Amino acid sequence: MIVGERGAANEEWRFQCDDRRRRPLKTALYRRIEDKRRHHKDKDWQKIIRRLVVRKQAQKAKITNDIKIYLEFRHESQSNELKVYENLQLMIAGLTAPQLQC
Repeated sequence: MIVGERGAANEEWRFQCDDRRRRPLKTALYRRIEDKRRHHKDKDWQKIIRRLVVRKQAQKAKITNDIKIYLEFRHESQSNELKVYENLQLMIAGLTAPQLQC
């Protein structure tokens, strides 16, 4: 292995000599620089996703009290309808069930 210098940054570069070719091997410092670049890209995506989530949360928070009351009333009426439906099913099941005679 041959140690060389990289241009303006004066960073050490290592070259692997195989088949009469000089292939640069990345040093630890170069890897750190490269990782930071990737990290910034990831942060940008995270910012975009966070903005979308915050906007959705803000839209959910805009529900007024009138709408909340309406939704609660609607929920109660639906549960009442369900109870009526269940009672009807029990009555129908009771009518169709064979009765024992003693």
